[in-house]
Amino acid sequence: PLLKWRQERPTVEAKSNVDGTFSATIKLVRTPGILAAIYISLAISATADVLVVFLPLYGSENRFSPYAVGIILALRAGTTMLSRFFLGRLSERFTTHQLLLWSTLISVLACILMAFAKTPLTLGAIVFVAGFSLGIGQPLTMSLVSQKTQADERALAVSARLMGNRLGQFVVPAAAGIVAAASGAGAVFIGLSILLGSSIFSVKKN
Repeated sequence: PLLKWRQERPTVEAKSNVDGTFSATIKLVRTPGILAAIYISLAISATADVLVVFLPLYGSENRFSPYAVGIILALRAGTTMLSRFFLGRLSERFTTHQLLLWSTLISVLACILMAFAKTPLTLGAIVFVAGFSLGIGQPLTMSLVSQKTQADERALAVSARLMGNRLGQFVVPAAAGIVAAASGAGAVFIGLSILLGSSIFSVKKN
């Protein structure tokens, strides 16, 4: 079977006038709204990852029990998953722009409030809301990228979005570690709110 597969002709023929991947990517990100969508996706995905790491540290600083921290992390994951069940109905009532704007704004407020939560119950309630709002924002960035691109550009656009996510997951946790070492885990949540807040301007502009 392997030898037979090697003898088959490719189903897609290359075109001599097609731009290279790098040139095509540069051209793509210049499309109005694409760079903003990538940045919003970066901010949301990096925030979700940093919360998983720094919520236990914050709980340790405030002497929360390991059991309480585990429940809080489970709440974040559970509400993120739960939000996907409501996304279809929400999309019928609101535009992608409106959902992305309000879910990001709620995430900003939730991150600010996390820095001042001193009991497991309070932090759990805030994380419940944050998990839901972040869960709505993540798939919406994919939808936004699809809306802003042509069919033949979509695969490259999704790849660029994924690359932006990976860049954020590399840079933001490193920056969060520096902030936490200097000012504690609570300051990390303030930093995340600033990151998400800056992405709101991208939503409003585009």
